[in-house]
Amino acid sequence: MSTFLSRHFTARRLERGLRPVDLAGLCGYRNRAKGANRIMRFEERGEIHPELLAKLAVVLGVEQEQVAELVRQD
Repeated sequence: MSTFLSRHFTARRLERGLRPVDLAGLCGYRNRAKGANRIMRFEERGEIHPELLAKLAVVLGVEQEQVAELVRQD
């Protein structure tokens, strides 16, 4: 099940015209397919490792305060 947090990050990715595999590359994954799978799992189920969440926030320009607010809403 998606969450407020995951839906927000999905919207930011789509606004930038990025596919999950593109975003994985920008987050530093050498194995972009593996990274893309983790990103898609986050977008679909809301499951994410804190380190990946931090990288996604930087790449997509999401402020930490906004992340914290979305987490509170979830």
